[in-house]
Amino acid sequence: MAHDRKRTAMGVAIALLLLGLPILPTLANTLSTPIQGRQRYAVSSSAQQDRCGQANTQPRVVQLEVKEALTQISFVVSGNSGQPTLRVVDDRTGRETCVTADNLSGSRVELTAAWEGNANNGRMYSVFVGDYNGEVHDFTLTIQQR
Repeated sequence: MAHDRKRTAMGVAIALLLLGLPILPTLANTLSTPIQGRQRYAVSSSAQQDRCGQANTQPRVVQLEVKEALTQISFVVSGNSGQPTLRVVDDRTGRETCVTADNLSGSRVELTAAWEGNANNGRMYSVFVGDYNGEVHDFTLTIQQR
């Protein structure tokens, strides 16, 4: 049964590729560095209160594995409405980095930083997207290694 789902997903991805439509990975993927090009994820926000306004604590959009000692990665959350929030959590230390939209940035949040990695077994970061006011909006998360 799982094999049939993979085959169906592959067929949909090929059809989208042939039609020229962007292929958006499903939620809770693991992405490892080095990242080739831009990775895009379609997400919907939901209200869950924490230190990052209403950033989601579930579901995790992406779990990012950084394999280089130090690498610069850019996260961009954008949409047509709402005030997106972006939260990146170091799974090893629990340290959080949080960015929220403001009146000047509109429905866009960007975070570019150097992230610590581990060449032997990688260092994992969890990425969450939400809306500052707890509203439900559709956003696109783009991840790119610089």
